[in-house]
Amino acid sequence: MTTATPRPTTNSTRSPNRSPACSPTTMIPKAGVGPREGPLGHKAVVITCPHCARVLDLPQKYPYHAGLSSVAALYCDLCSTTLVFSSYNAGFISLLDEAKHPWTVSDDEKERIEAHLVPCLCGGQFRFDLPPRCPSCSGSLTALLPDSMSYLVIGNHVDGETCDIWLKR
Repeated sequence: MTTATPRPTTNSTRSPNRSPACSPTTMIPKAGVGPREGPLGHKAVVITCPHCARVLDLPQKYPYHAGLSSVAALYCDLCSTTLVFSSYNAGFISLLDEAKHPWTVSDDEKERIEAHLVPCLCGGQFRFDLPPRCPSCSGSLTALLPDSMSYLVIGNHVDGETCDIWLKR
């Protein structure tokens, strides 16, 4: 019988405020034209940036709706990374005086939440009121969304439910 060797639990090269699981996964394949099979076997959406005309092949079938999904989607202020976390995320709830959904928080609460998020790997900060951006030209892709509650995963994606996205207090 072979016994697995346990991995060391320390990693001196990573930030003390970032879980190893917080490395975003690349969600955008090489740009192509036309639909492709998405991760669940459905056709993925293909959009064209209105600023630079780059064709973006996204891993989703349609824009996700934050309200129907009970999530918050924040975009990085420097790159196209998307951070998503649930309305029921313990870190999110601990920053509020009462249970709320992310789309109902006040401007002051948004600032408090943003201040407690780990920075993006590019060094940028995740913000509530930023538009999705083209990974090529950084142009806003808001015009491609049906409403303000919808979001796209365009560049890297950080899942706040599987990694520690909150700074240590």
